[in-house]
Amino acid sequence: EKVADELTKINKPFVIVLNSATPESPESERLAYELEEKYNAPVALVNCLELDRADIESILEMVLLEFPVREIGVKLPGWVYALDSEHKIRRSITDSILESAEEVRKIGDIRSAFEALGENEYVTSVNTTNINLGNGNAEVVAELADGLFYKTVGEMTELEIENEEQL
Repeated sequence: EKVADELTKINKPFVIVLNSATPESPESERLAYELEEKYNAPVALVNCLELDRADIESILEMVLLEFPVREIGVKLPGWVYALDSEHKIRRSITDSILESAEEVRKIGDIRSAFEALGENEYVTSVNTTNINLGNGNAEVVAELADGLFYKTVGEMTELEIENEEQL
């Protein structure tokens, strides 16, 4: 408890390794859940006498995902940036990005927080493509709906444009 409090006070990432002879037992799982709740930290429930490479890699990954995020870059198709900041598409995507970013505190939050961006009506997929644990930077790439570019240009020019040939 003392170590967890000290690490929390100085904003250092940590995980709790809970050693149990029977990690699959309901009692062990209940204790792991209680510790996660109490210390707001992930718990690796393992039998230390039977640790293998995969277990160790999993514990290290848990630690790395606790590191703080300093910056998230969101890549969109270039034409979106050419739109006026109040254009409905740009505004909608920007609002969704800001809502997603509000949920992020640590590296492990990025993927789940930005799933909400994928629910935006103009976005078809969102991928976290680059995470730099050394500096806390991450990059998220959002793909937009097929034909949205042509539809937007068509609306702006009052012409019907559905593909590159018509453009």
